[in-house]
Amino acid sequence: MVLFLILFEAFHALVGRNFTALRCSLLTTAVVLVVVWIVVWRKEVRWTPERCWLTGLAVAVAAAAGTMVYFWCQGVMGSPRFSSPPQCLLIAGMLFAVVWILLTVFIWRETPGERTRRMVAGVSGRLRCPKCGYNMTGLLGARCPECGTQYTLDELLSSVLGEDGP
Repeated sequence: MVLFLILFEAFHALVGRNFTALRCSLLTTAVVLVVVWIVVWRKEVRWTPERCWLTGLAVAVAAAAGTMVYFWCQGVMGSPRFSSPPQCLLIAGMLFAVVWILLTVFIWRETPGERTRRMVAGVSGRLRCPKCGYNMTGLLGARCPECGTQYTLDELLSSVLGEDGP
């Protein structure tokens, strides 16, 4: 919101007309929101071709939702609720931001398969018996074949993550 207000003042000084400055500042704020959101989360998201495509689609859906609300607000798609185009434009811009963020949260979430691969990669070769140090990676059970101690999976994972084991 602060960025929007700063941009609005800058565009208003350049253009001089409130509505044009409002449109320019909302469009610029939307672009900055998309770019910053992607930059912030780029290392946390496993970027598959499908996720890239869906992310682009999310921008289009959010823009379409904002546009539809703007026209609905103006009375083109329904009864007019607001008489001022700037108010409708602000509502449409806020809707764009909310829809964009919600869609990316849904699209970028970690799938169960990705989580399993990440967890396996994180403990690969490090899953050792806390008592005797035997490498237990690849065993089907949680009993150490070297010393015979029985563990739960939570106890073994805790020892890998550096927490106090049994």
